[in-house]
Amino acid sequence: MDIDYVIAWVDGNDPKHRMLRRQFPPDGKECRADEAAGDVRFQENGEIYYNIASVLKYAPFIRRIIVVTDNQKPKHLDAFFAEGLCGRDFIRLVSHDEIFNGLPAPRPNFNSLAIEAALWRIPGLSEHFVYANDDFFLNAPLSPEAFFIGGRPVIGGQWARPERKRLKVRVRNALRKLTGRGPATRPSYRKALDLGAALAGVCDGYLVHEHHPHPLRRSTFEQFFSGDMDALNRQVSYRYR
Repeated sequence: MDIDYVIAWVDGNDPKHRMLRRQFPPDGKECRADEAAGDVRFQENGEIYYNIASVLKYAPFIRRIIVVTDNQKPKHLDAFFAEGLCGRDFIRLVSHDEIFNGLPAPRPNFNSLAIEAALWRIPGLSEHFVYANDDFFLNAPLSPEAFFIGGRPVIGGQWARPERKRLKVRVRNALRKLTGRGPATRPSYRKALDLGAALAGVCDGYLVHEHHPHPLRRSTFEQFFSGDMDALNRQVSYRYR
């Protein structure tokens, strides 16, 4: 089984990237500017070097590492080739232009959720792939079964009750109603997981999978979005998260 390892990466310290964020600021309707366009969200501290190094050391079964970025290149990337740790075709750079090709995604795009929704459109991507943020790393030898068993993704996490049934959420909504405020509309990670489960037809709860590499299948995305391209178009239509 071929397994690709996909990393979404950005160098927010790059003067050109900073200039583009100033040139295309949030319009205030999508999100709070300080959260969506602030330097903290795009900070680059070189973690991707250790991410790639850990894959080379502990996951030799990976077919290829794909770095998805906006026409940038991580520092020290050539060091892996120079030291003979992998061939030049093992690490591949893919631009946002490629994954957003034919979609109504504004460019430049600073929305990690839009980028994640389009990763399955990477040309030549293997059916089975692992998605990772740039600040992940492996710390022990792994086998393919850590990510896929019988071709099916191994998904870890904790089962949670639907957000509408959580006591904390119900109390908060009741207090908002008593004080004359409307329902809370602020997005959150848990709300997104809950909504995703509901869209998949699972309404009695959802899986909270935390900040770690996620095994995925390209065909799952392809089948879902082929039946609802409007969902993909809406997801990628926002410049900021």
